[in-house]
Amino acid sequence: MTDYPKTKEELYVLLRTACELEHQLMTMYLYTNFSLKQDIEEGIPDPRSLGVIGSWQGGIAQVAVQEMLHLTLANNLLVAIGGAPHFSRPNLPCGHSTYPENFDLNYWNFSRETIQWFIALEAFEEDELCTECSQKVQDNVRGFKIPPVDPDGLGVETLGTLYEKVVMSLIYLNKKPNDLFNNPHYQMSEDIISTIFGWYSYGGNDKCSLVTEVVDLRSAIIAINTIIVQGEGDVDQWNAFLAKALSDDADHKKILDEVNTINNVNYQPGNDKNNKSHEMVFCKILSDTVDHDPTYNVASRNVLKNPCTKQADMTATSNLITNAFSASAVELFNKNYQMMISMLAMSYLCENDDVQYSTKQYKKAAITQAAIRMMTANLRPFGYLITQLPASNEQANTYNAGPSFHMDPTVSLNHESFQIDKIINQLEALIEDAEAFAKSEDALCDKKLVTTADYSKDKRTTIRHFLSQLLIPNLRFYKARLKMVFEQASIEYKADEVHVCRGLNTCEGKGFGGSGTEAGNGNCATAWEHICVTHNLCKGQGGCGASSTSDKDDTAREERQNYPGINKCETHGACGSPILPGALNTWGQNTNLELKRGGDDKYFSKAKGNVWEFARMKFEETYPGKIAPYNEAQWYDE
Repeated sequence: MTDYPKTKEELYVLLRTACELEHQLMTMYLYTNFSLKQDIEEGIPDPRSLGVIGSWQGGIAQVAVQEMLHLTLANNLLVAIGGAPHFSRPNLPCGHSTYPENFDLNYWNFSRETIQWFIALEAFEEDELCTECSQKVQDNVRGFKIPPVDPDGLGVETLGTLYEKVVMSLIYLNKKPNDLFNNPHYQMSEDIISTIFGWYSYGGNDKCSLVTEVVDLRSAIIAINTIIVQGEGDVDQWNAFLAKALSDDADHKKILDEVNTINNVNYQPGNDKNNKSHEMVFCKILSDTVDHDPTYNVASRNVLKNPCTKQADMTATSNLITNAFSASAVELFNKNYQMMISMLAMSYLCENDDVQYSTKQYKKAAITQAAIRMMTANLRPFGYLITQLPASNEQANTYNAGPSFHMDPTVSLNHESFQIDKIINQLEALIEDAEAFAKSEDALCDKKLVTTADYSKDKRTTIRHFLSQLLIPNLRFYKARLKMVFEQASIEYKADEVHVCRGLNTCEGKGFGGSGTEAGNGNCATAWEHICVTHNLCKGQGGCGASSTSDKDDTAREERQNYPGINKCETHGACGSPILPGALNTWGQNTNLELKRGGDDKYFSKAKGNVWEFARMKFEETYPGKIAPYNEAQWYDE
C-alpha cells in the first residue's frame, strides 16, 4: 500500500475524516434505535415480540455507544500527533458534494433495508460483505471514496481501508526524528470515561484498556485495533494486514505479537466475543427479521426519513416536519445534542494529570461525565418520545417526527482554550429554552407517550412531565456541578459534617458553601466530589451505598444499597457525589417488590426507587424530628 499520507498535515485530514464518519454512524444508529416500538399498545399483536424488538434495540444501542468509543479513540489519535479534537460534521443528509455518490449517510427508521445498509457500512473490505446483504447493497457500497487528502487523491473504499492507511502513515512518519507523538496530555483516559460506560478492557484482558491514551506507535495501533475488531470484526483480514505492515524491525514485531495475543484471546471463532462486532450484530438482527417476520413487520414506528425542521435546511432527500410543536421539540433536542458535543470537544482542552484525584483530572472528568449523561439521561428518552409525535397536522399523514441531530454550522467546536464560562452560559440558555417549551399550551405537550421503563413505572409520560422532571433538573444539575467543580478546586473534608448530596446536612450552614439555614436544607454535597462507582476517597461518600461493580453477590449488593452514603471505606461507594437526578436503586429496600431484590414497601412506596429520595428518608430516620423540610429548588440556588 503506497497511497497513504506522507505528512502530518495529510494525516490530520484522514483522521478528521475518521472522526466525522464515526460521529455520523453514531447518530444514524441512534436514529434507527429511536424508531423502534416499545409497548404492545403501539400495535404489536404478540407480547412475545416485545422481547425480540428489545433485543434489536439493545444491539443497535450498544453499537451506537461503541461508536462514541471509536470517536473518542479517533480524537485521541488526532490529538496525540498535535491536531485539534474534531467533533464537527456535515448535517445529514449531506449530499454527494461531501461524500461520494455510493456512500449514502441518511437517517432511516428500522427496516430490513436499513440493517442491510448498516452491514455494508461496517464491512472491513468491499469484497468481504456479509453474505446476507442484498446484491443491490453490495453493488452500492462498491467504490466508496473519501475526499482526497492530496492532489493525487487517497481513495478509501471502506472504514477498514481508511484505518489501514492511517496505520501505514503512522509507521512511515514515526521513522522520522520529528517527535510524532508529542501531545499525550489532552486526551481522554480510562480513569475518566471507562467507569461511565464500562469500557475497561478486551474481555478481561488487563493488558489493554479500551480507552487507549496514545503516546507512541504501539498505543496508536492498539487504539485502531479496538476500532477495527469492534466495528468491522474481520480479525483474520486485519491480522494479515498488520503482519505485512509491521514486519521490518524487532519493535514492530513486539507490537504485532501483542495485538495478536489480544485478538486471539478475545476474537477467535467460538468465543462469544467473536460475534460482537458491529457487522455481526447487524447480521444477527437481519437474520432475526427473517425468523420473526410478523415481528419485523410491526417493529418500527412510521418515522420520517431525514427529518428537517426548517425550509432553509432542506435538501433533495429531506422531509420537513410541519407540525409546529413537533418541530420545536426536535429543535430543543438538537440544542441538547449540540450542547453535549460542545462539552465533549471542550473536555479535550482540560489537561490530564498523573495523579488520579488531582484537580485537573477531576475537572476533566466532571465535564466529560456531564456530556455523557446528557446523552443517556436527556437525549435517549427524548429521542424515543419525539418519534411518537406527528410530523404533520394533516390527518391523512401518518408519519411521525424524528430527531434530526442538526448542528448549527455557525457554532465552532474547534476551541483554542478551555472556557467554563462559555459552557455555563450555554447551559443557562438551554435551561431557559426548555422551561419556555415546557409551558407550551399545545395539546401534544400533555399527550401520554410511551417511555423507557427505567424512567416511568407505568411506562407512560408526557413531554411536559419529561421536561420538568428529568431534562430540566438534569441541565440544572450539570450547571451546578460544573460551577462547583471549577469555582472551588477542592472542599475541605470535615469528619464531623460530610454529606454526599443536598438536604443531607445535620447542621445549619453545613451545606455546600455554607448554605442551609437549618439542618436538612443545605445545597449540594460537602463530600469530596467523585464521578462514579469506586471513585470516593473516604467512607460515607458513596452516592447510593453500593460497592463496586465487581461485587457479584446479590445479597451483598442488596445490603450495600440499603445504606446510601454510608459505605464503610474508601473506593467502596457507588454513584456520584452529588447524587445524579434520576439515579435509581437496583437492589435493596428501595426497589419494586415485584423484582424480588429486597424491596420494602415502606421505602419504595414513597421513594419509587429514586436514590436521593431514599437517602433523604434514611437521613430523617437517623435524625428524627431534627431535620427541616427540603425545597428542591434550593439545590440549584446560586
